[in-house]
Amino acid sequence: MLVTILLPLVLTLSKAVVANSDTNATEELGQGPYHHNFGLNTPFVSSCSNKTVDVKFRWSIRDFQYTTTSTFMSPTEESQLKPSVESTYFSFNITNPAIGGLARCNTTVNGPIPTSPHIFHCDKWLTINNGTHGLFGPRGPRLALQFVDRKLTLNDGWRCDESRKVSGGSIQYSGRGLAELEFFQCIGASSITGNWEPGQIYSQRTIGCRAEEINVKPYYLLGVYSGDPFFQVIG
Repeated sequence: MLVTILLPLVLTLSKAVVANSDTNATEELGQGPYHHNFGLNTPFVSSCSNKTVDVKFRWSIRDFQYTTTSTFMSPTEESQLKPSVESTYFSFNITNPAIGGLARCNTTVNGPIPTSPHIFHCDKWLTINNGTHGLFGPRGPRLALQFVDRKLTLNDGWRCDESRKVSGGSIQYSGRGLAELEFFQCIGASSITGNWEPGQIYSQRTIGCRAEEINVKPYYLLGVYSGDPFFQVIG
């Protein structure tokens, strides 16, 4: 994981000019005092910022499950595996430890699962610590589900209150992570209509699977203070 410091030549904090900024400095995320030549002699005040810049920062995805329901209107549809109606429902929870956030996420895909990413947002954060804010307004993180490839891309943004440390008050963070989905505990069920006649539902099949708890490492993380980026994580 590479962290690149992106300090401007002159950056004002608490109305003081920062001297001796090293624009070529790099260090592992979470190593050492993490104020990155801000002219501060102590780390961030808020637990929000300190947890964000910690090398151990991870989002958690829990209770991930999906259910696919296929409805066949004739024996021919069933034998050819071409249902008249098909839908897949996904649900899970996401936590962001920096803001103490818990969001519920659910979405429905109607028809066959697309090979292109399925884009959706989680619901609004159910819990969030004082002095922190999500950056998607009434919605939670933005997600891109590539179900065929078993991948889930997470795009999140939040703001931490540092008013006790710096002028301007808050630092904004945006991060992205990629989860590899591995499913287990798959359960299937099916039913067939007795004495079936054309126009009736011939059969229905349902399959549901769950995924282990997933801790998502950021592959991109950017911190911005007063419009100026001060660190970036890539990789």
